[in-house]
Formats: sequence, C-alpha cells, structure tokens
Amino acid sequence: MKMMNINYFQYLIKQHKRLLIFINVIGIIMIPFFTLMYAFNTPHDLNVFSSIMAMIFGFIISFLAPIYLFSFLQKKKSTNLYFSLPIKKESLFITTSLFSLFATIIPVVIDFTIAIVLTNNIGNRFFDTSFGSLILTVFQIIIYMLVTQGLTTCITIFCQNTFDSFVVNVAYVLAPCLLFLGLLINASICAESIMIGQGNYASIIENLIYYLSFPYTGFYQVFYTIQNNDIISLIPTLYWFIIMVISYVLSYRLFIKRRAEMSENHTQSLFMYPLLIVIVTFSLILTVFNLSNNDFSDTFLIMTLAFIFVVYLIMYYVSVRKVYFNWKIPAVFILLLAGSLGFTQIYQSTQGFGTLSEYPSEEYDGKLILVTNFSKNVKFENSEINYMTLDSRNGNTRQLIIQFQKEILKSGMISKDFYSDEYACISLFYSKEKNNDSVNRHYYIVDQENINKYLKMYENLLKTIKSNKDYTCHHYEYQQGNE
Repeated sequence: MKMMNINYFQYLIKQHKRLLIFINVIGIIMIPFFTLMYAFNTPHDLNVFSSIMAMIFGFIISFLAPIYLFSFLQKKKSTNLYFSLPIKKESLFITTSLFSLFATIIPVVIDFTIAIVLTNNIGNRFFDTSFGSLILTVFQIIIYMLVTQGLTTCITIFCQNTFDSFVVNVAYVLAPCLLFLGLLINASICAESIMIGQGNYASIIENLIYYLSFPYTGFYQVFYTIQNNDIISLIPTLYWFIIMVISYVLSYRLFIKRRAEMSENHTQSLFMYPLLIVIVTFSLILTVFNLSNNDFSDTFLIMTLAFIFVVYLIMYYVSVRKVYFNWKIPAVFILLLAGSLGFTQIYQSTQGFGTLSEYPSEEYDGKLILVTNFSKNVKFENSEINYMTLDSRNGNTRQLIIQFQKEILKSGMISKDFYSDEYACISLFYSKEKNNDSVNRHYYIVDQENINKYLKMYENLLKTIKSNKDYTCHHYEYQQGNE
C-alpha cells in the first residue's frame, strides 16, 4: 500500500480552502461559543454540554465529508478525470481519506480545547471532571469520528450515484436504531406477558444498541466518561474500532477496483438497498405486530400491515428505479412477516432465549434497593407513611431482600391489574456502578388485606436485618414519608 501523496494533499487544502474555513467557523460557533453562552445562563455541567456539542458537530462533519470528497466517483466524467491524474489509485484513496480526517478531526479537537479554556476562566467552574477524563473524552470523540468516516466512506464507494450515496448513508444511520426499537418493543411486550411483574426484563436486548448504532454508542460513551471520570466499557469501543478498520480496508479494495463505467448507474449491491429494505420492513412488522396484539383490534393490525407493505413497495421501487411486479416482491414480505411471528414465538417459548428472570443471578454482588410506594397513607410502626426504602449494597441484607422478593411472588399477592384506588407498588432496583448495568422490577398489590400482609412481612424483614450483628457486611436504610 502506497503512502499519501504530499503534493496532492497540499492541492486539496488549496482547493477546499473555503470549506476548511467554513468548517472551522461553524465549529467555533457550535462548541466554544454555544458553551460560553450556556455557561453564562446555566453554569452547571459545562463539561457535559461542551463534549456533547463536540460529538454532534464531529458526527455531522464526519458523515458529510466522505460523501463530498468522494463524490467524484458518482459521475463518469469526474471519475475519469481523477483516475487520469498522475497519482496511483492507492495514493489517491489514502490521501483523500487522510485529508477528510484532517478537515474534520483537528477542528473538533481544537474547538473543544478552546471551550475548555474559556469555561475554565469563568469562575473556574468547568473542571469538575479530572484531566484524565477529558483526555479519555477527546480520545472517544476521535474514535467515533473515525468510525463514522470509515463506514460512510465504505458506503459512498459502494454506491454508484449521488442520490444513492446520500440516501443509503442516512438509512444506515437510522435503520439499526429502527431494528433495535422493533426488537426491544417485541421482547418487552413478550416478557411482560410471561413474567409476573413489570420492568426491563428485556435488558439483554437493550444492550444490543451499543453494537447496532455507532452514533448512539459514541454519544453515550462520551456522556458517561465525562460524567463519571471513567469509560463505561471498552468492549463497544473496541467493537466499533474493528468495524472501522474493516470498513477502511473494504473501502480501499472497492476504490482500487472502481471503474468509470460503474458510475451513474443504479446501486446493485445486496448490502445497500436490499439489506436496508429487509431491515426496515422487518423492524416495522415486528413493532406493529406486537403492539396490535396487545392494544388494538385485528382490523388495526390488517391496516397497519397493509401500510407497511405499501412502504415496502415504495422502498423497493425507489431502489430499482422502475415499477413492475413479480412473485418475489410479495414473497419476501410474507417471509418477513413469518420471521416476525417466528421470532415472537421462539422468544416466548424459550423465556427470552433463557434470559428472562424475576431475580438476579446467584453471582450478583451489586447494589439492591427495595422501594414500596402506597397510593394512600398506611399505618406502619405507629407512623403514617406513603413510601419505604431499603438500601443494600452488599452482604447479608442483599440476600435477605432477594429472599423477601421470592416470598412475595410465591404468596399470590401480586396482581397484574393494578388499576385501583388503593394499591402498593413494590419496586426493586439492581445496579452495578462500574458498568452501569441496571435492572428494575415492579409488582402491584391492590387489595387492602394483601397490603396488610405485605406490611407484616416487611416488618419481619426489618427485624431480621436489625438482629443481624454483621453490620460491616451490609447497610440498610428505612425511610418514612408523609403526604
């Protein structure tokens, strides 16, 4: 692989001088200026605000830059012109890619640094975050800008005209989020129909977003890092870094094989329109199918499926640029419909692929909070209360609360129908601070007799905790609240 061409790089700088000035001006407005305005109005969380603005600006320009700089591939004349330059294709690709990074990453890092310096001088209110955390934040901003550029470059070179280049790139940002929502809604509804209470039973599905959407992962990682002075997890970042490397390698190979006659044609690759149409259609069916079965009539289901089929046809005909009919078009839609139904049935029959549970695993050693809210004040230990909280971070108390949860569920007091004037809501929250994993469960008791039974069981739990002499291994907290 040849190195970059210095002369061509200098030419790109001169040729796009106005573009570079424009990017820097917009960057200064979006990051330092907006952060400064925010600081005068709301002098809190300036670090979070400036880092999020840097991510927004970085994502936008990293998305648009490759589409613009490699747009010459979408027309035959410009492709012939660039490929006739006294530069090898290898060097042309590397130099253009490096210029794209130069034009985007450097302004974001500089503007973010300016924002730090400016806000630090306003009453020294910025550095409530460690210097190491700021370095990690800059590192992650750069990583996810590289990911954005790598994927956008690859898709742009895959496409064969300007329209497809922009539409497919936008679709690849949105389609994974739509797939995630479809899976999450489907799994959540299925889980609540199987399990006793309510809560984020589909938390395993929730974690898929980190591996489906690079913009979401980038924003979340940066936000967590700047807030908690730590990286939430290196695995998603490493995953997207590998995706970025693969994207650039594939882009390089596609660029080398690119020919002028491939331009100004309909994009034929199965990884472009066909894959996107399948993802979007399956996601819509998955979402609507389960919502309809739970909240709406069969008529609504038929109407929404008909609407999705129309959307499916529009996407298909846009991709092929002509209107015609053959048996494959409805056949694919029927297969996607069957796939949605199959996924739902398998998820239910396998208890969420073995992931659904009311209780934490036996190895769980994180924080556990038991909260009880009452719709009306109740009498407990000679006091009128409307909520109680029991907080455990380790040791015997945690195990006692988990055992208490099991006894409550086995008692038969829990009701699925909680629409009542008199009820108690029992909530349990499991969380691990290091990786920010969080699980919640909510159960409802609607009968006064059962509420009294619960209070008696709760009182016995407190007595057991208080009689435990190993205070160094656990911590409990009991709160009373009056309306």
